[in-house]
Amino acid sequence: MSNQQKLRCAVYTRKSTEEGLEQEFNSLDAQREACVAFIASQVGLGWKLVPGFYDDGGISGGTMERPALKRLLQDIRDKRIDVVVVYKIDRLTRSLMDFSKIVETFDAHGVSFVSVTQQFNTTTSMGRLTLNVLLSFAQFEREVTAERIRDKIAASRKKGMWMGGTIPLGYRAVDKKLMVDEAAATIVRSIFQRYLELKSVLAMADELNQSQTADGSMPLRSPVSRGRLYHLLSNPVYIGQARHKDTCYEGAHQPIVDAELFASVQALLKEQGPKRRSRSNAADLHLLTGLIFDETGDRLSPAYASNHGKRYRYYISNRLKVARRKDDTGWRVPADELEAIVDQQVIALLNDKSRLAEWIEQYASKDKIANGLSVTDGFLSDSPGSEAQRRSIVKAVVVRCTLLPETIELAINPAALASAILEPQGDGQSDATSSQQPVIGVETHKITVACEIQRRGNEARLIIGDQPKRDKARDPSLVNLLARSHSMLSALTNGSARSISELSKATGIHRADLSKALPLAFLSPAIVDDILAGNQPVSLTARRLARLADLPVDWNQQQSILGF
Repeated sequence: MSNQQKLRCAVYTRKSTEEGLEQEFNSLDAQREACVAFIASQVGLGWKLVPGFYDDGGISGGTMERPALKRLLQDIRDKRIDVVVVYKIDRLTRSLMDFSKIVETFDAHGVSFVSVTQQFNTTTSMGRLTLNVLLSFAQFEREVTAERIRDKIAASRKKGMWMGGTIPLGYRAVDKKLMVDEAAATIVRSIFQRYLELKSVLAMADELNQSQTADGSMPLRSPVSRGRLYHLLSNPVYIGQARHKDTCYEGAHQPIVDAELFASVQALLKEQGPKRRSRSNAADLHLLTGLIFDETGDRLSPAYASNHGKRYRYYISNRLKVARRKDDTGWRVPADELEAIVDQQVIALLNDKSRLAEWIEQYASKDKIANGLSVTDGFLSDSPGSEAQRRSIVKAVVVRCTLLPETIELAINPAALASAILEPQGDGQSDATSSQQPVIGVETHKITVACEIQRRGNEARLIIGDQPKRDKARDPSLVNLLARSHSMLSALTNGSARSISELSKATGIHRADLSKALPLAFLSPAIVDDILAGNQPVSLTARRLARLADLPVDWNQQQSILGF
């Protein structure tokens, strides 16, 4: 008896819901008690209970993301457990696929599995078959229950019932029904009406964030993002409808917004929304997607803007998408300018025959140098095909592009470049982009480009070498803004309008916009002359000037703030 092997037994318990877990003796306790009793009955076979508790309360058996189960499997890998004991097999999992993974772990570490109410031996083929059959029924039961829940929700939505979740702004939940909160409903109506005036979700978000800063009573959480506004403005709950998937039903709650106003907002959203492109022409035009970072380490991602039917491409800091352009350190860089700089550096690299020969010899073989260098001449021509080849090379060899205040740093993978050059000779790759695989132990080649990055609001302009730092072309938007401010001031001083409110009604311009534009009529004459001549700083845009708060009266201070 003294030589008998000791089997360390762990008890695993689980309950799908949290209901009843607060009781002194709950379902987990009952499962554990039965399992401990079973282990005690096997003490003659050397079974011994380990002290740890593996209890998952309120977690579905359809997922492997269970803290106690993860600890159990880790302890099995650490050779601390010999037998796993459960009350019923569905306590371990209700998924046949998950069960097969768990059993693989058990087998790999020599662990046996026992169900107290359904005794099986998982080391035999018949035991495995029986377990799989039982698990198939457990999974079937789970799927049928999910279908019943989905059908119940669909039937309730057809009747217009609210099924819980986030309470829409403008309503409050009373006895599982949506009731109008008049104070918040007034704000919702004003948001719909103001959007029709501004015709811009971004401008609407900025205005709401500014009003929240001044007035903490606004019920919207700050910052108000573009996505939240899109959801609010397109939510049919505000016209008394209940939406389920793509279908709307007559709701059991009262509407907040009239149908005509809601329809006008939807038409404007559709008009200003991005045009969905078919798969045939929806290829990503951004060459450096996922490769650009700023000095803080924040990644720049692709973005688009449209103006007068023309589409512009940008790379924009991720933090600007969250902070709604309130972070002055973020970047919004024209994609064409940045990609042209990278293309120029790739051309310079392809022209450096001695460096290319060194890399081809190092990462391929010496006898391929001559053929490799001849191939690069084709990449340097002006034909459309060579430009496409260079784009493929950029995707294959550029590891990282970092924007700094005075430089742009490129990290190039020499091994990938050598491979991309040799690919047309049939060295095993189908295209240049396929060589963009991490090469262990290969150092990257650094390229530093002297570049002045000047901001235009959040937008940045890249100035390379000795290019001029000022635009000589007049900015029509700036000129129109100044003309409008002087026209407004003239209307107030000559008696055409006796107040800003009266001027707002006459012109149809919101009072807030009038209040921002009027101080611009008192700009320094020197600043006005420079703007009319097109000699304003690159960083000065109509958007920045219109949003400038607390413009100083002193002309010298104005010039200092605006960069003259």
